[in-house]
Amino acid sequence: MRFFSNFTTVLAFRVLGIAFIILIVSWLTARTGPPSLPAKSPSVPPLARESGTVLSQDSVSDRKINGVDPANFTTPIAQPTIAVTSKARVAIADKPIPPTALSGFWTMTDAQQAEVVTAMQGEEKWPDSVRAFFRLALSDRTLAPITRNNIANGLIRQSPPDETLAPLFLGMARDPEEGPVWRDYAVQFLAQTHDFATDPQMVESGLLSILAHGTNTQPATAALQLHYLSSGGKMILPGDFDAQVLALTQDMRQPEMNRSTTLALLAERHVLAALPVARQAMGSPSPGMRRVGAGSLGLLGIADDMVLLDAAVQDSDPSVVRAATMAKSSLK
Repeated sequence: MRFFSNFTTVLAFRVLGIAFIILIVSWLTARTGPPSLPAKSPSVPPLARESGTVLSQDSVSDRKINGVDPANFTTPIAQPTIAVTSKARVAIADKPIPPTALSGFWTMTDAQQAEVVTAMQGEEKWPDSVRAFFRLALSDRTLAPITRNNIANGLIRQSPPDETLAPLFLGMARDPEEGPVWRDYAVQFLAQTHDFATDPQMVESGLLSILAHGTNTQPATAALQLHYLSSGGKMILPGDFDAQVLALTQDMRQPEMNRSTTLALLAERHVLAALPVARQAMGSPSPGMRRVGAGSLGLLGIADDMVLLDAAVQDSDPSVVRAATMAKSSLK
């Protein structure tokens, strides 16, 4: 997200508990969406990760993607004065034809395209021609990630909403031809369509399928989005949801991002079965895991865990020290 407007903004918990999760998420938000749509969804924005983030001009966790910073665009929006050779025409011949308002879109630089889309993404009433063009352009993998991201943000904002976006994002999330970062973004955008999808259950079943069978960081992202929907009263999670998430946390074959994200989520959900994982995380060589472990002990731990936290306040990583200090305050 869409970082998080982080993970804690959608969760109601005791004051100290929120402070711990902020520390946990300060690492997780180093990357993103998902999208930031404060008026549309409680998950604003979705959890950011190291691999990049789903961005929006509303999100405080926005960051550069491919070196493009949406907060510092200085490239003119006007049509670039470049000659379009016959070779260039061939290169864009199979792309959707832009409407007059976006004339020359395919001859713009990546930064110019991103600037144009970023300026438009907050509008809720695109002309039909613009809406139809961006609906097609979203599938163009040659666009910079930030441009595709903000096209998706804009499409989700439209009123009336496009009920066909849910199957589009689900297809992207499952498409092996898409890169892993965009497939992760698609999971987050899929969840954002739940409110207006023709078949909300299709969104829910799609997210549950990705939780069980997704690749790379998708399972943890799906877990978060399912939690957001549940905490917002929009769906009922299956009875084995926490067990599935716990299995991800315990699986050392999973990427560290998945294990840390799911541990933080289980701690926030107060799943006591995750306590052994939190304790184990305190001995991890990764400061990120130690930080999440400390924060999780603050939510799940008992008095005996003070020994681990006492050691953690001497950690070489300042963020681990801060997390451990807050966790100790909670356990007293």
